[in-house]
Amino acid sequence: MSAIESFNHEVTTELASLIPEEVRGDPERLEDWVNRALEIGLKAMIQGSGSVDLAFVNKSFEDWKNAVSGKLIGEDSDFEQGLNDWFNDDDGSFQKNFDLDDPKSPFAKFMAAQKIDRTTHENAMKILVEEIKTAVTKDSVRKIALVQGTNFEEDIKTHLNDTKGNVMDKIERVGSSNIKGTAARKTGDVLIDIVDPSESNLKICIEAKSGADYTLRGKKTLWDEMSESMSLRGAQACIGVVDLNNKASNHANWMTNGEDRVIVAVDWEEMDFTLLDVAYQVLRHSVIGNASGSKGAKAKSIDTTKCDKLLKEILDKMQVIGSMRTKLTGIDTGVEGIRSDLNKLEKGVGADVRELRSLLS
Repeated sequence: MSAIESFNHEVTTELASLIPEEVRGDPERLEDWVNRALEIGLKAMIQGSGSVDLAFVNKSFEDWKNAVSGKLIGEDSDFEQGLNDWFNDDDGSFQKNFDLDDPKSPFAKFMAAQKIDRTTHENAMKILVEEIKTAVTKDSVRKIALVQGTNFEEDIKTHLNDTKGNVMDKIERVGSSNIKGTAARKTGDVLIDIVDPSESNLKICIEAKSGADYTLRGKKTLWDEMSESMSLRGAQACIGVVDLNNKASNHANWMTNGEDRVIVAVDWEEMDFTLLDVAYQVLRHSVIGNASGSKGAKAKSIDTTKCDKLLKEILDKMQVIGSMRTKLTGIDTGVEGIRSDLNKLEKGVGADVRELRSLLS
């Protein structure tokens, strides 16, 4: 008897069509399925004494196909039942691995990590949004301050030009113009070119502060800025003009530093630039007098005692005016008498300023 050897056999298309489609797609199951089919067929042939009982073979094939299909396909299949058991079993591996109530389950750990990441991202976005809002706000404030400062300078220039009387001084805004010979410096906001028949190249510069962005102590004070403006603009004197309603501190409304620098507070809201007028006249006379004296020329004699007295009276009256304006705020009745007194005082100050201007001219 010869030895039994395995062999390969090519199955026809017709026979292959009898094999369930889901089996044909799985090589391992296909081999087992074909071997099983051959076994059934061969046994049928042996039992039939060499003759093929096709009915028996077909029935065997159908029974086996139905058995396999029943295990894999349909709601009642073993495969479907297995999936249901796996998903629905509270003690099964699926439920344990995806249990959000169990902080130790893999899915709960994953979601916790995602929540941390999401919170981190949300916090980062909130910080970013706040930084953008802050930047935009600062930029808006800066632009508003720039416009406000420009308007303050323009009102100062306009007022001085309207009230300078018979003098021919040239008064203009220079805060937006670079100073020649400097690295784009723009120190000094208003420049007064004094026109005098006996002297030339005399200037008074003005540093205007509409807000409280200045200091009188420490580093880079308003006095320092005024000195720098004088140096860069070639001026012999400087006036620091601040808004009475936005002073950096409760400092006096009239302050001097030497003979060439004066800081005055004006009421911009009321367009009251009285102390600026006084400072302009006093410094103008001082600058011209110093220039004439340095050349040996005799300066025009003035009654300094009377000038000092007038200046003191002006400052005293301005202080009373400021106090009365404060008291008037919010008062609805009984204001006419106060307003009358206020108008009288203001007229008195105007007369004093005109007399002082006459003395200094």
